[in-house]
Amino acid sequence: MLIGELSRRSGVSVRMLRHYEAKGLLTPEGRSAAGYRQYGDPQAAQVAEIEALRALGLSLDEVGLAREALLAPAEVLGVLCAESRRRAEAEQRLQRRLEQIAAAGPTVWDDVLAAARAVDRLVSVDSSERVRALLGADAAHEMPTGALAEALAAEADPNVAGAIAWQMARRGPSALEALRTMATLPTPAARLRAVRVLAGMEGEDAAAALAGFVDDPVSSVRATAVLALARRGDAAVVGDLVDLVCRGRQDVEAGEALEVLAAVGATARAATAEFAARWGGADVPVRRRIVQALVDLPGEEAQALLRVAAADSAQAVSATARFAIRYRG
Repeated sequence: MLIGELSRRSGVSVRMLRHYEAKGLLTPEGRSAAGYRQYGDPQAAQVAEIEALRALGLSLDEVGLAREALLAPAEVLGVLCAESRRRAEAEQRLQRRLEQIAAAGPTVWDDVLAAARAVDRLVSVDSSERVRALLGADAAHEMPTGALAEALAAEADPNVAGAIAWQMARRGPSALEALRTMATLPTPAARLRAVRVLAGMEGEDAAAALAGFVDDPVSSVRATAVLALARRGDAAVVGDLVDLVCRGRQDVEAGEALEVLAAVGATARAATAEFAARWGGADVPVRRRIVQALVDLPGEEAQALLRVAAADSAQAVSATARFAIRYRG
């Protein structure tokens, strides 16, 4: 077959086939009586092999070396995998940047350019530059919320993270969805930052977003969300507050939150019932923390549990309970 037929069969342009010949990758089978290069099935197989290696990411020079067995497959494939990952990560970064800018709703190209500059400053290697960008007069409308949320999740500098959190809190409802989705991030520090921002925001939507962190597997994240909801008067977290007391995780703050919520009689009874259910299997430190939390819980139910505690075999528990009974009068 002539080169045109080889091109049709292989899907490779005539120009590229000639380039392969010039690089020594493709050798014609011979020439016709008229002097035209001729190719057969072996050459078609060569072209298919070249294309397959190129599809893996090899350059033409590397294709030649590979076909001559001068390259170790494992080494080359390892390099190609690393390069592919870098390209994929770069593409993902570009995609996120485009989506963040598009989500800002630019109406003219000046808005697009302003948002792009803001995102660039947000990822500057200079932390002071990042802070200036966040606190600048134009940050509120130039920086896409999605970019802020991504920066909040990744920021290691506490000063910059604080500036990002401040900027997110200023945006109010427009930042809620981005903060809510941070509950699924794998990094506990990122989830904790999201909770702290939500804790400073008002409204039922912010409370609903906080509720998404109550079951977080990391105690610091979970406790921060529970205490923030308790400060909002959410009685649904009574059981979680009791758990914090029993576990000794921010138990003082949890006890204070229970005292505030216990102004509602039903809440006080619910908290006392939770403590009573845990009393039997609790060790001495836990029983003592329960007694300390019961001091300011109103109601006969709490008083009755304190009388049980006053007869406890552990001196540290019984003494604290007797004091609590006298304190309550």
